[in-house]
Amino acid sequence: MKESFKFKPRFSLWISIIIVHFMVINVKSKVDVEEVGTVMNIVTTSFLYIYLPILFVFYLILQTFKKAKSKTQQQ
Repeated sequence: MKESFKFKPRFSLWISIIIVHFMVINVKSKVDVEEVGTVMNIVTTSFLYIYLPILFVFYLILQTFKKAKSKTQQQ
């Protein structure tokens, strides 16, 4: 039960990031039908190489903060 609750905020974060990315691309250039393939390629590559490392770093920082809080509460 606890695991399912943990995934909900993270899932909404993923959705918001994807929506923001598409909005940024649409602002940069009005996409033609022919360019959709290349745009999807750009989205996937930038998602893998930019967003995932950033999210991973934020996750590690949050974990360290949680550990520090629990240590201070135990003392």
